[in-house]
Amino acid sequence: MLPSSHLMLLESPHEAALRILDEQLGMHGLELPEPKIVAKVGTPKRFPRLPMHWDLGFIFRMKAPSDVAPNHQAWSELRYIDLKQTMRQEIARSHDEVLESAGFSF
Repeated sequence: MLPSSHLMLLESPHEAALRILDEQLGMHGLELPEPKIVAKVGTPKRFPRLPMHWDLGFIFRMKAPSDVAPNHQAWSELRYIDLKQTMRQEIARSHDEVLESAGFSF
């Protein structure tokens, strides 16, 4: 599963990304790149019986410094993975589609 969230009321995508770094990864003080903005309209692959759905995503693709590792008590396991060695079905919550929008392929 990717670190992610919906925007909170009056929160900018940049503020949300900083909140996600803090709340989900325990990472602080990192510089964020400009987001890639993606829009997708269609029936979700994992819910084919649902009507059309519109997703608007702000993808902040960055490399964390080697001396900063994700670490948060909310997770029993938190680590980086090699997507080249990861199967699509191992990615949770349709985040495979988010990764494809960011330029990764499976």
